Amino acid sequence: MAETSFEVKYEGDALRDGRMPVRDLAPALLSLGELMKEASLLLFPDNDPVALEIEATKEGSFAVDLIMQAASENWEQIVAGATGGGMATSLSLLKDWVIGDDNDVSLFGLLKKLKGKRVEKEAPGPGPGETTLTAEDIRLVVRSEIAVLNRDKGVRRRVREVVEPLHREGIDVLKFRSDNKPVVEIEKGDAPAFELPATDDSEILSEQEIDVYLEVLTAELEKGSARKWRFGGIGETFQATVDDSAFLEKVNLREEVFGTGDQLHSRLQIIQRRDPATGRIRADRRVVKVYDYIEAPEQLAFEGRVEESQESPESDAEAG
Repeated sequence: MAETSFEVKYEGDALRDGRMPVRDLAPALLSLGELMKEASLLLFPDNDPVALEIEATKEGSFAVDLIMQAASENWEQIVAGATGGGMATSLSLLKDWVIGDDNDVSLFGLLKKLKGKRVEKEAPGPGPGETTLTAEDIRLVVRSEIAVLNRDKGVRRRVREVVEPLHREGIDVLKFRSDNKPVVEIEKGDAPAFELPATDDSEILSEQEIDVYLEVLTAELEKGSARKWRFGGIGETFQATVDDSAFLEKVNLREEVFGTGDQLHSRLQIIQRRDPATGRIRADRRVVKVYDYIEAPEQLAFEGRVEESQESPESDAEAG
């Protein structure tokens, strides 16, 4: 029986005691098992599909060691491996193409680097077995097998479900380790990058614009235009583009400088869409106008001692 192993670990304040709710873990691990199965059928159609087994858990976060195995001896055959010309078994290559190795970008690594941008162009090369992917201003060279996985909606859906626990409060990081080495780390802020891109025929369910006060958590800018910013202040954290050109110009000229807790009084556009391929509802948010920028108030340190305003029982007794 062919076999290889790796570790998947979820970290965050909610997992410090080494426990994780079944409702979060079970769907994610089932999806990871289905992901490996579907990837094996896609890349090695002549072999029987692989399966995952859980080996153990560890304290301090929530970690499980997973064994990927297949009954067929075909998985033990040695084939050409990474771009550098290395050799590995088919099963090890499948694992590396999905979660990563030291030489190549994996499927998880690719999606993290794409930051949610759709691949617009694929070209062969520059080396044998490689594909060049272009997504807006991003250009990446990956193994052709990884490009195949990225195009498959079923595989992408499973990847999204593995990352789903990061949307839960108190679960902040997902890590994969292979051969006792970290291979890919996904933080809560990376989670939107793993959503399936909306298809061109996605159904618009609702569209509205509201005036709100938003807390700026992170602001990412390119010259003259906005990338995704992260906001809080309306009961959840979310990413949105800022499309107010006058405000962005002030930011680019450093007339506005952001700090933790700063706020924007703004007009927020929210469009809900349903992806016909998955049935999933997603919300696209866009700040269309910034009315005012509000700096967080400075907190003065208090170095004195708080005096009790309530009189002591002894004083009450004397008064009586």
